[in-house]
Amino acid sequence: MTHALSSSRFLPTALVGLAALAGGVAHALPAFASAGTHSGARIYPCVAGLPASAICERALGVAVVPPQGWRLAPPNQYTPGSLDFTRQGRIRLSVQPLGTVDTRHQPRAANAAATALVRQSNSTAPITRTPITVGGVPAVELRGMPGPAPSVQIVAAANGALYNIVTFDSAILQPDQRAALTSLRFIQRFQPFPNATPPATAVVAAANSCAVTPATSQVTLGVRTSATPSAILVRVTGRGFQPDEAVSLRADWSGIPKRGESLRYTHYTAVEMAQASPLGALITTLSIPVPAQAYASYTVRVEAESVHRGVQSVTPMAAVR
Repeated sequence: MTHALSSSRFLPTALVGLAALAGGVAHALPAFASAGTHSGARIYPCVAGLPASAICERALGVAVVPPQGWRLAPPNQYTPGSLDFTRQGRIRLSVQPLGTVDTRHQPRAANAAATALVRQSNSTAPITRTPITVGGVPAVELRGMPGPAPSVQIVAAANGALYNIVTFDSAILQPDQRAALTSLRFIQRFQPFPNATPPATAVVAAANSCAVTPATSQVTLGVRTSATPSAILVRVTGRGFQPDEAVSLRADWSGIPKRGESLRYTHYTAVEMAQASPLGALITTLSIPVPAQAYASYTVRVEAESVHRGVQSVTPMAAVR
């Protein structure tokens, strides 16, 4: 299931040059700065339909409405070519350029770039990947990436450009950061896309390599249930996903109790994030916390959703005890 944001420094080691994480001078944030410059490009009043307080960065192709108390950081203070915002001298949001990609395969490119970032991190701790939507486009949220401070990284591709959007000082999105991300829009670029620092080239190469490979195979799912004294286990196998792709699984269970049984659940939904193998295969198990022997019958409906394919397969399954 894709999660939309309702209400990230492109390298996993996050912010070389962020020695000033706790400080640094920030400009007062105007409604717009028609005479100012940022990241080598002029910041103009935003396109029609956006609030007057929105900041439009025309080289990046990004518009953000900064929350109360946020300030626009000086260009290149943190990451070359990025659009950065601070609050009380600490960076809160950084929209960073990674490179350009084929516009025909942007969701797949974002997914491949996220995989490359995770690999580059060499992290020994678990990193959580979640498919989300930001700025109206599919994206991949990464939590647990190593760095000098807690952060959330979001990889997205729009209008032929690849971005890493980073929030700081928390391993989960805070209300002000969520508000900023909800306001974020990808707009038409009128300047050359900013050059990212050299390590990004490997990420972009991975994104473009994946993007130009057509997804010809179909996603297929297999579902099998087994029972323990306290749970029904739903084993899901699949093929046809992208290598290392994040997949959201949802198992909807409903059961009819045996006569005389007083049970807590007659319906239950289990949701789990899984990751396909390097060959695009999926094997995972979801747990429904009910005693199977207490039910006369039950049904299980499994749904899989991935970033570049959307919802691909729904498999209804019935079992009679």
